[in-house]
Amino acid sequence: MADRAGFDWIADVVAERLERAGWSVSELARRAEVERPKLSAYLNGSRRLGSDEVSRVLDALALEIRPKRAR
Repeated sequence: MADRAGFDWIADVVAERLERAGWSVSELARRAEVERPKLSAYLNGSRRLGSDEVSRVLDALALEIRPKRAR
């Protein structure tokens, strides 16, 4: 996975899960109700999505991001 700052690493997780699911970017965009060009740009690191859009993408892939627990 590429080294990304902030929450951009989420795009790497989404891309990995997208491949595992066997979905196209178009299919994920349809399911998440995000414009395909916008989602594609997010996945290749040239654009960021808003929190609502990221949430819909995660929901479409049945992914949940949880904070790390202190040990």
